[in-house]
Amino acid sequence: MVSRKISPYVWPGIDMTPKDVPFANFLSSVAGTLSLTSGQILSPSREQLLVEVRQCMWYVLYHEEKKNYSRIARMYNRDHATVLYGVKKVNNLLGIGDRQIQKRLETILFIYKNIQHYGQEATND
Repeated sequence: MVSRKISPYVWPGIDMTPKDVPFANFLSSVAGTLSLTSGQILSPSREQLLVEVRQCMWYVLYHEEKKNYSRIARMYNRDHATVLYGVKKVNNLLGIGDRQIQKRLETILFIYKNIQHYGQEATND
């Protein structure tokens, strides 16, 4: 019997590791908190708010979950170079002390840290 890797397109979530956060939960939580829709965040719109939100989400996924640019790009239906540019832009803006991007990133990072991660039980402390 030949063993082949199952594509995440055939079975979504098959490639998740125990520390990963389910993408749909992260996306809907960010959208709900910022009074947006998931469709708006995933859309090709270049509206400044949406671009900043997307880029901050990419930054969090890249730095917190250690996802590579190609994997993040597939989640958002983008090119890996677009994600690379977005993560670097957020990093550069943080480097010069941009308050707007700092506040947006803090909000998204707070959301990320407060949603249940895959493979972990919720605790009532």
